[in-house]
Amino acid sequence: MLTSRLMQQALADRLAGYPVQTPNLAQWSEPWLTCWRALDADPDSPPHETVLRTLEEHPEHDALLNTLFSFVPGDTLRYPTLYDLAQDLSPITWVWPGWIPRGMLTLFGAVPGAGKSLVALDLCRRIIHGEPFPDGTPMTCPGAPVLYVDAEAVPQITNARATHWQMDTQRLYLMLPEGDTLLDFGQDADRDRLVEMVYTVKPALIIVDSLSSVSSKSENTVEDVRALLGFFSNLARESGVGLVLIHHVRKRNSGLLNAPQFTPITLDDFRGSGHIVAMARSVLGLSVVPQGAQLDSNGPRQLEVIKNNLARVPAPLSLELRDLAPAGVLLQWSAVSEPWRAPTKLDECVTWLATLLREAGEPLAPKEIVATGQEEGYSRALIYRAREVLGEKVRSTAGRRNPRSLWEWGDGAVGDREACNADDQG
Repeated sequence: MLTSRLMQQALADRLAGYPVQTPNLAQWSEPWLTCWRALDADPDSPPHETVLRTLEEHPEHDALLNTLFSFVPGDTLRYPTLYDLAQDLSPITWVWPGWIPRGMLTLFGAVPGAGKSLVALDLCRRIIHGEPFPDGTPMTCPGAPVLYVDAEAVPQITNARATHWQMDTQRLYLMLPEGDTLLDFGQDADRDRLVEMVYTVKPALIIVDSLSSVSSKSENTVEDVRALLGFFSNLARESGVGLVLIHHVRKRNSGLLNAPQFTPITLDDFRGSGHIVAMARSVLGLSVVPQGAQLDSNGPRQLEVIKNNLARVPAPLSLELRDLAPAGVLLQWSAVSEPWRAPTKLDECVTWLATLLREAGEPLAPKEIVATGQEEGYSRALIYRAREVLGEKVRSTAGRRNPRSLWEWGDGAVGDREACNADDQG
């Protein structure tokens, strides 16, 4: 089916005497089909009179004629190419390279209690004071103001943290609920207030804490989500600011932590409609990393980019919470180390074998070791795998290939290598 616009343009071209390719009339709709057929049936009459006569009894006579005669004969419908659009496109720039883009939305999620607000405020502090970002990247906007939208309306907490960190709070702007009302960016009043603050303050970064608290609309309804995030997206684009939306993730069975096995936050963990994740160009996840079988809410965290449409995903970062004298918490950033995991059967066998050889005080025959290990529930294959894991910490007295070789604990493997070489040459 052709669109009305295409049919009207074809009629306008024919009325003006422009050559028109014979259309497929099966795709035409009324009243334009009747007009075209009337022109075919009466080619000797003036085409304008034919059309006027054809439409004179139509209930929308005037509106149809105005629409038809508004088309410019011979005009070609034009559509923008990427080349056309690129002339007015700004290059992709970053507040925090690889993590938080300018002019676009960044989603930041974690389970409750993981420290999202702490991390967000630390980023604000670094921008205000011109310090490098947590990964060591130099600050892109040193000394710029930041805007923190605190929907939870507990400025005392933010002030206490800022005081402990000796922040320049004159460049930290807060948007709080007014009176007894809640922030609601589903309404024009709070939208206008935020827009006015952004254009007046000109922040480098906006933190919205949190997405589920700044709208009376449902986070599960596509239409509501698109309207709310559309507002934030337009604001970020028009002002060129980095805008971070803090959002909660679904509660896992293990509660605050993901134990005992470390499982980072994924895109599927975010609450609400999938459009929340889809409309963000960068998505950050903060996970608590177990350090042992007993879970610790004060254990280290892992911050990582789990979605990035704009650049190569950077390496994750490790975060530890340290006591800050005389009060408060200090955030200590570093590269990610190997996270704790629950011991495997092989791990247990390695520990058993190392202990056995240390305490023996003399070399032991492999058959004797295997027999003892089997009594402890370790198979021969598992014991030999454990021996390989220990590597040069276990020395073979006569070379590994010699059936008379014994195993002993040693600080190095010089003698082992010499024995192996001699055995190989023999």
